[in-house]
Amino acid sequence: MMNMRLSDILSRWRLGVLLALSALAILVWGLTSKPVLLEVGTEVSILNPLRSRAPERVADVFLRAASNAKCTPDLDKKFCKFVTERPLRATGWRLVNRWDSARGVELFYRLTGGEKPANNKECLIGYVHLNRTGATWRVTGYGVGPGACNGGLKQPQG
Repeated sequence: MMNMRLSDILSRWRLGVLLALSALAILVWGLTSKPVLLEVGTEVSILNPLRSRAPERVADVFLRAASNAKCTPDLDKKFCKFVTERPLRATGWRLVNRWDSARGVELFYRLTGGEKPANNKECLIGYVHLNRTGATWRVTGYGVGPGACNGGLKQPQG
């Protein structure tokens, strides 16, 4: 009788541990599958600390070069010419939003040290678009303009 109770308790304990581990695995998967955990209005985006930062590193190298009117080695001639003729007029940038899609990643940075938007409710936002090329990322577009301080709320169509 005592053995029956002990084995019943152990079975329930194992089931509890299995359920807890399953819930933890689902939570970790959910957290790592989205780069932005929460957007609140137009002021705050909470970025996922467990996101892949590989595209962000490539974008940072690009922004550093673009702020000095230089090109990174992976840019094609036409895009390089665009960057050197229209350098990024900012000395600092902070990632405020990110949109991942099957085609690539769009990163939105709040820019500092450059021109200021006319509207005090907006921030100067730098946009960098990257496409995956095999195991690496490649910058395929960038722009600067006024926008919501968290980089916008609406996902692009398409």
